[in-house]
Amino acid sequence: LLRERVSIRDMLSICETLADFAPMTKDPEILTEYVRQKLARSILSNYTDEEGTISILTLSSQIEDTIRESVKSSDQGSFLSLGPDIAQKVIDAIQEKTEIVSNKGYIPIIICNPVIRRHLRHLIERFLPHVAVLSHNELTNDVKIESLGTVELR
Repeated sequence: LLRERVSIRDMLSICETLADFAPMTKDPEILTEYVRQKLARSILSNYTDEEGTISILTLSSQIEDTIRESVKSSDQGSFLSLGPDIAQKVIDAIQEKTEIVSNKGYIPIIICNPVIRRHLRHLIERFLPHVAVLSHNELTNDVKIESLGTVELR
């Protein structure tokens, strides 16, 4: 959570969520995703404007499918097994789109499927640390969404 600049002040919600989901999984990455969903309002408050609107980029279904199919499971948890050439194409496509968004004065935020959110974040964090990656499950009903485009592979 701290690595992605998520406040951990609401320890009650964090502990309650961990207590609720710990019997189902011991994987800290999956538990973190559950906590992120619980802290959605707090996370979104960093990215919404005065009118309660969040401006986002989405991933093409091709990119989401490619990442989802590249997630492998092992005894130590799941990991992304993406070929270096495809990984570089995904990073380049995200970088290109987020630069356009940043130049227009927006915070670069990518919304993606909850299953791939953490893997996408791990993929881009070294190259694009300023890009926020949120899942669909972190969007609340009271936030308005403005789409700034879709990240696609060329």
